[in-house]
Amino acid sequence: MTLSPLAAHTDELVGCLFIVAMPIGNRDDLSPRARATLASVDIILAEDTRTTRAMLGRLRADYISFHNHNEQERVPEILERLANGSKIALVSDAGTPLVSDPGFPIVRAAAAAGHLVIPLPGPDAVTAALSVSGLPTNDYRFLGFLPRKTGERASRIAQIKEADYTCVVFEAPHRMIKSLEAIAGQLGNRPLALCRNMTKPGEEFLRGTAHELAALLQTRDAVRGEFAIVIGPGEIAINRSLTGELRNVAKSLLANGVATKIVAAAMAEATGAPKRDMFNAILTLKD
Repeated sequence: MTLSPLAAHTDELVGCLFIVAMPIGNRDDLSPRARATLASVDIILAEDTRTTRAMLGRLRADYISFHNHNEQERVPEILERLANGSKIALVSDAGTPLVSDPGFPIVRAAAAAGHLVIPLPGPDAVTAALSVSGLPTNDYRFLGFLPRKTGERASRIAQIKEADYTCVVFEAPHRMIKSLEAIAGQLGNRPLALCRNMTKPGEEFLRGTAHELAALLQTRDAVRGEFAIVIGPGEIAINRSLTGELRNVAKSLLANGVATKIVAAAMAEATGAPKRDMFNAILTLKD
């Protein structure tokens, strides 16, 4: 185990790697701490240096391209620079690095070499989508982009079908309708939220079943923008454990103002189901 003490100020740090979240659409979402850190580092690792330069303007740092196609080969060079005392920031084009973006190899290597790796939290499409979805957020999984190939996509959706937790996926606009049709075919009336162009002009949030949302998008001249799809949990726990009289009792308790956590704990004890599963089941009863 490696313990890494933190210095009080960025200027005091040497040989460290900062993981800096970037805006997902609105430039004003870049935090003052992130701006100050990026202004102080020696090197900025960027997916697209042109995009990052346009966002940040003129800074003292050198820019190095760092993306899915070269991140492995860049690791030795970056480790050497860290060993020589450079302060380095890793950014993505939008959002938090490593969240469906490059960065894992260098973070793992830098940590293993004993260098400080410091997060600067900020914008993130996954949690932004969850926060406005209107779906349970106590337990969720982020699954990245849905696979492009039909068979692989069907297999991924089949995994989601068995999930009793909320799932978040990304999808490209030109595949949205086909993916929604596939979700409708496998998940039926599972509740969804589509989050398009979050924090950008034309920001939009759509809620309904996959079938309803696919039908809506088909009425448009074109499907544009960046999409996050939030898929509500299935009813596995309810169907398996919370049936008949227990279901009615749970609904009655909720209607009389008993806290969800208390109802879930009572039903879990009565059925032997895991508390997490039962909590998700009770949340669904409240819809």
